[in-house]
Parts: sequence; C-alpha cells; structure tokens
Amino acid sequence: MQQPSPRTRRGDERHYNVALVGLGHRGYKTHFQNILASRSETIVAACDMDATTRSSFSSKHPDVPSLCFPTRAAGRIVGIPVLKEKPAADSQSQFDQLLEMPVKIGVAFQKRFEPRYVQLEKLLPLVGDVASFRAVLTMNIKDLDATWRANTGVGVTEDLGCHPLNIIVWLFGRPTSLVAHQVDSVRQFQTCSGDDVSNIVVHWKSSSIVGHVHLSRVAHTAEESITITGTNGTLRLDGDKVVMLDISGSQLLEMVDTTSKRTIIGTMHRKLGDYATGRATEYPGSLGSLADTVAVGEAIQKPFATHQTQDLPAVSPTSVASLNGVHHVWPLITSESTDAVVKQTLSSLSIYDRSNIYQVFEDRWQEMHGLKHALTCSSGTIAIFHMFEALDLRPGDEILCPVYTFFATATPILQYGAIPVFCDALSNGNIGPSEILNKATPKTRAVVVTHMWGLPCDVPKVMENAQKVNGGIKVLEDCSHAHGASIGDRLVGTWGHMSAWSLQAKKNVTGGQAGVFATNDTDYYAHAILHGHFNKRAKQDKKAPPDLSREQFVKALEAHGLSEVDIPRSTGLLNELPMFSHTHEATPRYGDGPWHDPQPNEMFPTALAFYERAIKLPMWATPAD
Repeated sequence: MQQPSPRTRRGDERHYNVALVGLGHRGYKTHFQNILASRSETIVAACDMDATTRSSFSSKHPDVPSLCFPTRAAGRIVGIPVLKEKPAADSQSQFDQLLEMPVKIGVAFQKRFEPRYVQLEKLLPLVGDVASFRAVLTMNIKDLDATWRANTGVGVTEDLGCHPLNIIVWLFGRPTSLVAHQVDSVRQFQTCSGDDVSNIVVHWKSSSIVGHVHLSRVAHTAEESITITGTNGTLRLDGDKVVMLDISGSQLLEMVDTTSKRTIIGTMHRKLGDYATGRATEYPGSLGSLADTVAVGEAIQKPFATHQTQDLPAVSPTSVASLNGVHHVWPLITSESTDAVVKQTLSSLSIYDRSNIYQVFEDRWQEMHGLKHALTCSSGTIAIFHMFEALDLRPGDEILCPVYTFFATATPILQYGAIPVFCDALSNGNIGPSEILNKATPKTRAVVVTHMWGLPCDVPKVMENAQKVNGGIKVLEDCSHAHGASIGDRLVGTWGHMSAWSLQAKKNVTGGQAGVFATNDTDYYAHAILHGHFNKRAKQDKKAPPDLSREQFVKALEAHGLSEVDIPRSTGLLNELPMFSHTHEATPRYGDGPWHDPQPNEMFPTALAFYERAIKLPMWATPAD
C-alpha cells in the first residue's frame, strides 16, 4: 500500500510512504529488502497476521512498526492505493470483486518494468508478421518441501507461469484458444503439491500466431527466454540479453540488461505512486489492464483436468479497447498491385542506375514535393543515413534529436562518432522548437525532426530557431510517419535541407521495404549517391565536366586545403622509355640493330588512360594526419 507524502526531495522528485502487508517470502525478500534503503519510498509499517513472523521481523528491524493486519483486508482501506502480489486474481469472480473496490490497484508483474522486456516489446515490429513464439521459464528448486510452496499447494503454473503468460498477453493480446498439460510429483518422496512441469500451447486465430510456453521448477538448469519468429527475422530474449536476427540467422543488434532488482522494484513502486496520485495516467500492471491475463489463467485450469483445447471467450463489447490483434489490413493488395509486381519481375529485378521503375518513382516523388533530387533507398534508415553522411560529420559533432521517436532517427549519428543531443517533446509528441535554442552548443551541426504519427511538427518555428544557432544549422526531416502530410499548402519534407521517408510495408506509401532521400541541394545529393549507390548510379549522375583536366582538378583540391596531393609523373608507361624502345643503343654489346618492333601507346589504351588521369594521395598513419 502506498500513500503520497507531502515531502519532496531534490526538487520535484516524488516521495511515497509504504505500508507492507504480508511478511512472507515475496513481501519480505522482494519488496521490503529492495525498497528499505530507497530515497523515494519510506516503509512506515510492516503488517502480518502471524505473531512469530512479526516477532522475527521486529528483532531485525526495530525501527519499523509491525502490526497485526489481515492481508485480504488491505484493499478495503479506502483512499490508499494497493500494489498486490501476483497473480492478479485466483478466479474471474475474485477479479470482478477487486475491480469494484474504490481504490487503485496494481499487480506486481515486475518483468513489465525490466528494461529487457520493455526493449523486447519495442523491437517486436521489426520481426514483421509474427508466426510463432516459444517462452521458457525453468528453475531447479532443490528442496520444494522446505520452501513456502510446501503448505500452499501453489504449482509452477501459478508461481512462475503468471509472468510469461502476462508478457505474451501484453505482446499479442488475448489468445483464441489454448491447451495445457501438467506433471505433478516429479521427484521421489516429494510431498509438496501442485504441478512441477507445465506445457501450454496457445493460438491466435485472427493472426495465425502459435505459441508454446514451457514451465518447470524441477529443471536441470535455470532458463528464462522468449523466441519470437516473424516474416522479417527472429527476436530473442535469453536471460539478460535481447538479440535480433535476420531471416538468414545473422545478428542485427544486441542489448544486455544490467539493471539491478532493487532498481526494478523501486521503479515499480514509484510508478504506482505516480499512477495513484494522478501524476501518470497509466500503470503497466494496473488491475483494469489485466482482464485478458486473468482470463488466460482461468482457462488453463480446464485443460489440466480434461487435456482438451479450451476456447477463450471473446472480449466483451464493453471492455476497454485494445490495439492488440488485427483490426484492418494494410497495405491493400489489389489485383492491380499484384499485376504490377509480376510485370516488374518480368522487366527487371536488378536496377543499378537511374532507370526503369526507379526513374519513374523518383520523377513522381520530385514532382509531388517540388524538389530537385529524389533517391530510392533500401530502407528509411538508409535514407536517414544519407542525410547524416551528406553533413560530413566528425567525432564530437552534435546533432539535436527528438527524444521521442523511432530509434533509427538517431542511431546513424553514432556511426560517425557524433553525439545525439536529445530534446523534449511538446504535448503532441513532436520536438519542441524552443529546445533547439536550449540544447544547442558551439558543436551543434544540425537538428533532425520527426513528424510523429503523421502529425507535422512546427517546422517553420524549427527553421527559424535553427537559423539562430551557430550562424544557421541544417534542418533534417524524418517524414517516415507523414507521407503527404502538409503544413498549410506545403508538404512535409520540403521545409528542411534534406528529408527521408520510410516505405516499409505498414507505411502510408509502401514499397515492401524501401525508403526515399530527397533534397534541393545537388551537393547533398552527390554525397548520398556516393554513400549508397556508387558504381553505375554514381557514374551516371555525377560525371566530371568533359573539359576538366587533371591539372585543374588537382589545383581545385589544393584550393580546398588538400596540400598533400600529387600527379605521379615518376611512374608511367614503360613502352616508350628509351631503355625499352631503343634497347640496342642502351646495351650495344648485343648488337647495334633494334631488338623488336616499336610498341606505341596506342597498344595500351587502358593503361594510358589511367596514367593520364591518376593522382596520388599520401598514406595517413596517425589521427593527427
């Protein structure tokens, strides 16, 4: 139970008083010990019905008052919010009773607060359409009869299973059906009741997802993992590590969660306090959000007894709306689009220059936005990469970025050793233009903005403030959410110096997996071409003037500060050197007649062309160079 305290610490930081009801294993080990030394919470009382438990507690913590108080009465204290231990409820009827209580209730599903699971949920869209998953949570509890479980009859499904079941409902919504099997009394002479091993298979009819949950408290080793496979690859949480693999099995990214349990428990308590006092509108474990989790938990009990598939009832029309599951299909696959794709495969699949469908698309994109240059890319992320490449960033440069955006808006900056400086959002989720002035330093090179969820940010004000920083910094637009959106009669993507769009499958304009870079600046366009479209596209779009000589080019380089450049005249073609063209004169001891016919330069056109165009740069060996 938490009650907001009038005290604040370090300015606006909230502080909450906590009364702990129940000093059993979870109450004491999980909650009390982890928040005892917290700066944000103070334990003002510890309550338990058992006199021996209270006496033991008081001997260890004489400064914390201990009271005789029934755990089930905690929620009846009107006005004091409650954080109750899992599960959310033992049955649907108990859940309904809890919902009627005039107090905000949270459930201690602590994994919802762990960064590894939060990251898993954020990365889930990257796998595409989910096909299947496998969740495993196993432990080796060596002496079950000596633990708190011995006298409660709690099995592995209730004890461990509530966590992964809550996670999969959070990720995928309420399943359509499930079937579950359990094994009891695995160990010889075991008296502890409840299931020791449990296997649950779940199915979502609307999205065709199939999942398997494996639970065990008598496993040979501990394991905690979730493997999610989709059309674009596989996402896997394994212990403290989260990795993303592409369809070939190559690792794309990895994160390791080193957050301590004390931090997680503290976060769970503080978030409940913020939710209870109105400082936050949502709580990840709020009782009202757990209806589907309770329904799954209750449905599992029937297959344990019958070994038959159990259908879950559909969500009541009066339930809170959920974005889980399929509500509409996008993109719309019509016969026209299918025919166009088939025709393209018969036309060309590998387009190396600006021709064919690329040219058609880029011409239309340029015309639609009134821009000089558009460049088709393999993804929106690559289009964003092109923008930062064009800026010629150097280590230590700073780029102002929205703190609320898709991570690919900012991650390319790190490839250049530059620093993303995050800016707060306005109430609509878009970057606050005033943050440009607040966060800028002499190292600031540009600001990148995202038009979040299709709502254009205040680009005119962003442009105005950008001009006030360091004589004017560049403005880059990430338009991946806002194809066709406009401010007045001007489209997004036409305000800044460069713009990028994603054409991923679920975007308003989709290419399956593609992106677009666009700009009015020919120099920026040239950088983008050289960055990702070298070979034929670069040669086609960026030809040197026909009258540009090598000497003129070297002088231009020197004028731009490149002093260590040279025309390598000491190394040329050998065929016309006297040593080889008049060998008989250089070495007369073999006679005074020519040794062979002349070999003029015309016989070596490629070597001659290279010699006449080559320049030489030094090998830079140190960072100072």
